[in-house]
Amino acid sequence: MAYPATNTSEFNRTVPVVSFVVTVLLIALHHWYAMSAGEIYPAFLLFLFSFLGLAAGGSVYPPLFYSIGKYGAHLPTGLKVIAATCAISTFALGMYVLFRVY
Repeated sequence: MAYPATNTSEFNRTVPVVSFVVTVLLIALHHWYAMSAGEIYPAFLLFLFSFLGLAAGGSVYPPLFYSIGKYGAHLPTGLKVIAATCAISTFALGMYVLFRVY
């Protein structure tokens, strides 16, 4: 049985910080694989960079991380716009890395 999302404003930093660390590790692992095997996965890399920006924003202000999903449905639209801006800006950083490094 699935439970609906609750209207809570108690967000902690644990999930965004762990997500940030795991994403950085996955980007480093992808870089190692790309350099050793000579094969890159651009969609995966750009997704990781987008998620990295969202996790970084959530590490600073936790509701930012949760505002995009079902647990942030009650949060204001301005917060969702800021979260999308964080994700889009690091997507652009990922595009830069994709074209300059690889």
